[in-house]
Amino acid sequence: MSIEVPIIDLGRFNNGSIVQRSETIAAVQTALVDVGFLMLSNHGVPEELIANLERTALDFFDLPRDEKERYSPGGKRANRGYGAVGTRTIGKTEDKSLLPSLQEGFGISAVDVPADDSYYLTDVAKEIFVRNNWPKSPPDFEPLATAYYREMSRLFKQVMGLLAV
Repeated sequence: MSIEVPIIDLGRFNNGSIVQRSETIAAVQTALVDVGFLMLSNHGVPEELIANLERTALDFFDLPRDEKERYSPGGKRANRGYGAVGTRTIGKTEDKSLLPSLQEGFGISAVDVPADDSYYLTDVAKEIFVRNNWPKSPPDFEPLATAYYREMSRLFKQVMGLLAV
């Protein structure tokens, strides 16, 4: 038995009539209750940005491991930069028997953190909100990832608004 993941048209919620907004809210509720997942269409994230970031990320991951390792977070608490295969096993702190992860990744965090905001200047925040560790190559990695992060932040706020109704 296969279950089809519902596709929710976010444009109907953001730009639609009251009836379309209500229908979208009902469709989200049904999707989350019946399936537990959903996909979004008309989310407003430019397809060109998605494709360019994917290409650039693949270019980065094709680099030699020693070059990627220069952007590893090392022993820092915050997970910024390159994570090699086996270094990001979710749940390992709770269950030591878990096998190492078979994925590599590149972790980033907020890109628009105000330098003078007292929230980000506490001792705990200084450990968590560390600067992103951007690679030098490919040269378009930082600007594309930054633009994508901003799009995801915008989309997050829209989805939270939808779920809050």
